[in-house]
Parts: sequence; C-alpha cells; structure tokens
Amino acid sequence: MRYLKGYQLFLEDSFDIKDTDKEDVKMSKEKMNVINKQISEYQTKKSQIVDIYKKAKTIEEAQELIKPIIGDPKLGNPFLIKFNNISRIEKEVELLHDEIVKDKIRADDMRSEANLVKDSETKAAAMGKVTDIQNRIADKNKKILDKTKEFEELDKAHIKEIEVMKKDMNDYIKKISDSEQK
Repeated sequence: MRYLKGYQLFLEDSFDIKDTDKEDVKMSKEKMNVINKQISEYQTKKSQIVDIYKKAKTIEEAQELIKPIIGDPKLGNPFLIKFNNISRIEKEVELLHDEIVKDKIRADDMRSEANLVKDSETKAAAMGKVTDIQNRIADKNKKILDKTKEFEELDKAHIKEIEVMKKDMNDYIKKISDSEQK
C-alpha cells in the first residue's frame, strides 16, 4: 500500500504546500511543482522546436521563431534550452550536408567545362577551382564529424539529466510520502 501511495503522488499534477509541512517537505513539494511544470512544458513544446528546425531554411530563421517558445535562455526551461541547442546542432549538420551536395555539383560542372576547354591556361584555372571546392568539401566533412560528435555528447548528457531528474523526483516523492504517513 505504501508504494501505491507513492505512485499516486508521482501522478499528481501539483503538490499543495501546507502550513503544517516541515521545511524539507515544503521544499520537496516546491521542487516537484517546478519539475512537473518544466517537464510538462518540455513535452508540449519539444515537437514545436523540431517542426521549426525542419521548416526553417537557416539557423537564424529557426532561432527567431523559437525565441518565443523557450523564452529567456538564462531563466527559461532548462530542458527546452538544451533540446534547442541539440536541435540547432542537428540542423547545422543538415545544412553542411546540403552545402557539400551543392559543392560536389559545382565541382562536377567545373570538371566538365575544363574538359571542354582547349586552352591549357583556362583548363588549369578551372581545375584549380575544382581543387578549391574539394578542399572546401573536406573542411565541411570535418565540421560534420565534429558537430556529430558534439550532438551525440549533448544528447547523451540531456538524456542523463532527465534520468537524474527522475531520480530526484522519486526522492522528493519519498520525502513527501514519508511525511504524509506520519
């Protein structure tokens, strides 16, 4: 029965703080209310952030549309702020992939034109541009690797933070249920 009561506390939307509550119980209830609010907000707004990044052509455009959703980056919901950072990096990788595709097309076009030209000077200049484009592609591939690594690290940290938050919530629930059993 004790576990059932703890589970029922876990399902509550908000915890009423009573004047008779001990200080640590009041603090636990306040923390639970804040965490519940943040998680609820995170669950509802997460999909909006994903949709904005999917539709936006640039990072700047997406950031402008997301500002009203996450609010102040220093005072806003930490889950949404971290998720926004993770989604931004994912969009950066997507944009880099798009740029690489365009660069490959440019390089192929330049090679084709260089093969049609009879003048060796013009041919050398065109092949020089092809080399520049290939170097740019290599740089972008390195950026993609770096961004992908950063994305994976941030995503892993975000998931771990949520797990820690769940553990904290269970601790707060235990304090609250212990106080209510007395």
